[in-house]
Amino acid sequence: MPPEMQVALLRVLEERCVRPVGSTRQIPVDVRIVTAGARDLADEVARGRFREDLFHRLNVVRIDLPPLRARRDDIPLLAHHLAARTPERSTVHPDVLPLLLSHDWPGNVRELDNVLRAAAVLTEGGEITPEIVRGVMAQRRAIRRQAAAGSGVGAPRSAREDAILPLLGQGWQSAAELSERLKVPVRTLNRDLATLVARGLVEAVGAARSRRYGLQRPATR
Repeated sequence: MPPEMQVALLRVLEERCVRPVGSTRQIPVDVRIVTAGARDLADEVARGRFREDLFHRLNVVRIDLPPLRARRDDIPLLAHHLAARTPERSTVHPDVLPLLLSHDWPGNVRELDNVLRAAAVLTEGGEITPEIVRGVMAQRRAIRRQAAAGSGVGAPRSAREDAILPLLGQGWQSAAELSERLKVPVRTLNRDLATLVARGLVEAVGAARSRRYGLQRPATR
């Protein structure tokens, strides 16, 4: 959520009023906010990416949902449930479970559901077999590799890009701040930062005039 949107949401929570676009009249609202995210907001606050006052406003009742790789005991139950829920109402061969248990599931339950749906379409006889699951998962690995190659992940970096990353490791910074520290024109840095964002190494938050950059981190949930 961009910083300006955080300010707007905090104002709504504090004042319990909203003003529709184009209107001059405040409308009282009585709402309960339910939020969800794949990142630790306390850590986002420490990194300067999320407002601390808004964090305390939202952090009333907290439910932490660990990633699927951290609760592998749930995978067999989920697999049987999700397979039975497919249009084919498939079943899962017992030898499929070790394959599912050995995968890290970066996409969590949605990825597991997607794999089983694809396998159910390809199966004959209604039972999802290890051979079909291996084929589906191998295809997805190939797609991820192609996507990574297309985005430039792993591509050689310039010396200037290598100098940017350690600075961003110290905390979120603007292009102007990096320009001052590296003694490089802001326009040049903006091009380098755009390249690093496209490669998935750097993340940008905020509107153009207040944009800040930080190291991209994988989702934790």
